[in-house]
Parts: sequence; structure tokens; C-alpha cells
Amino acid sequence: MRALLERVFRARVEDVDSGKAGVAKIKGGNRYDVIFLDLMMPEMNGNETRAELLREDSSLFIAFMSAFSDSQEWQIAKNSGAPLLVKPLELEHLIEVLTVP
Repeated sequence: MRALLERVFRARVEDVDSGKAGVAKIKGGNRYDVIFLDLMMPEMNGNETRAELLREDSSLFIAFMSAFSDSQEWQIAKNSGAPLLVKPLELEHLIEVLTVP
């Protein structure tokens, strides 16, 4: 994902290894145009992380990604209204998510 964003979109990408670390970044004052969350992460899953991030800043643009589109976590994410990306990612779908007004 990182390589794709950097190569295709020339994006500056910062990644973390857990939802807890991502929340700490936002609490520390970091700001991002887009936040991608995997549904399956250590310490906090993607849905838990999204809820915590939105408590910090309700204007964040957050998209989910997962290889497990039949999981309970996927259904929760789907019900949240956040964009969902299935892994492996298709460039066309990623572009759709990134160009939503």
C-alpha cells in the first residue's frame, strides 16, 4: 500500500504498526489527508481505532481495508459508512475512494 501510494500518487506516507500508535500520532498533533486502517490490527482493530480517532477529530477521512470481507468486523465497518477497500487493492477502486468529494 505504501509503495503504491508513493509511486503512483507521489504521496508522502507515514505508517504505524498498530491502531494504538495511530491514535497516538493524532493525539500528538499530526494531521493527515487520508487515514487507511486495516480491520485486523494488533491492540485495537480497525473499527475500534476509527472510533478513537474520530473522538479526537471528527473531520478525519478514514478508509478501511481488509482481505476478510466476510468478517464481522467488515460488516461493522460497512455499516459505519466509511469507504472499504478489499485486499489485494485494485488501483481503480483506490482512485475512487481518494476522489470522493
